[in-house]
Amino acid sequence: MRQEDRFELLLQSYLADGLSIDEIDEFFTYVEEPTYRLRLQAAIDASFLEPDFNGPSLSVNRLRSIENQILGRTSRRLPSLSWRIAAACIILALSALTVWKVFFTSAVLIDPYEVVYQRAEQITAPLDQQAYITLADGRSVILDSLSSDLALGRDLRRTAEGVRYEVSEEGLDPITYNTLTNPRGSKIVQLVLSDGTKVWLNAGSSLRYPTRFARGNRAVHLEGEGYFDVQHDKERPFFVKHNTLEVQVLGTQFNMSVYKDDSQHKVALLEGSVKLQAAQAPGQGHISPVLLSPGTEASIRRGDQKFALNQVSLGQIGAWKDGRFDFEGVELKDAMRQIARWYDIDVQYQGALPQLVLSGDIDRTTSLKSFLMILRSLGLSLHFENRVLTIYNENQS
Repeated sequence: MRQEDRFELLLQSYLADGLSIDEIDEFFTYVEEPTYRLRLQAAIDASFLEPDFNGPSLSVNRLRSIENQILGRTSRRLPSLSWRIAAACIILALSALTVWKVFFTSAVLIDPYEVVYQRAEQITAPLDQQAYITLADGRSVILDSLSSDLALGRDLRRTAEGVRYEVSEEGLDPITYNTLTNPRGSKIVQLVLSDGTKVWLNAGSSLRYPTRFARGNRAVHLEGEGYFDVQHDKERPFFVKHNTLEVQVLGTQFNMSVYKDDSQHKVALLEGSVKLQAAQAPGQGHISPVLLSPGTEASIRRGDQKFALNQVSLGQIGAWKDGRFDFEGVELKDAMRQIARWYDIDVQYQGALPQLVLSGDIDRTTSLKSFLMILRSLGLSLHFENRVLTIYNENQS
């Protein structure tokens, strides 16, 4: 029997709930291939949407059964996760398998949260850059309002990723300061400084920097989160400053996150070496500086007397720059702050929530609706209206 004919036979039996355990395994081996996946999806769509479809008619209960079988099969790949976290990952796995409609169709029929999901569906991941530069004279220039070949003065040019400074470090012009701001709900923006150093700014971040660096050293001021690829210059160290932290490097790649509403501030090193020291707050004891090696992350919370050091995979460092949310070991509220900045929504909480620590990473193009479905799978209740998401624990007595 041809493979195509065998699959059609298995498909009809599967939709009618007539496969044995061995046949189910055989069927899903076919479905892992894109061609057969599309046939499965088309058959389900036809059964549900076309009244004259000749195949088996799928009831709501049968759709739920199909969903559960797919969930059960997918969950075998996640043995190390708790069932609630695994359920969150399974939802995204369904999308990757292009059988999302199986889950979504049944959800439409029985899920009371459909109104919430419909509201969230209107909000997508950022589609454009809303970044702007505040020039030394106080003028603000929105980057996306400029053509890529338009020069902003003599030394600043628009690029596809952001802006680039083209000024000689030996110039005689006075040094002035600009600020690049990337607001919430905006795509990542890249800045190339006058020395060739590249900086990527995450949503809800800003960087103040000189139009060219002086001979003695190079220094910029960061708010929010930035990924730095620093041009090597042994004669001029590079400083990234914040009210709470200061990083000193010669030439390296690292990520620095200093959002004011985050529970802790972090610096993670990809390559090279950096010296990290904390600004001393009034009444706070001395905090010893630390030297980071590649794959090390230093973090500090308000009131801490020393840095906490952790080993992280190189792929985790600056994952946001590469289009991923890295939620490995991240607490729920910290993850929600990332989501709020990316989708430009506000998040509030009612009542006591479970202490959830997430695992894994998620593509940053994922829809807000998918995130809300993940939160539901974690046992949380939601209300979403006017870009405000309220989260509460449905199991709380």
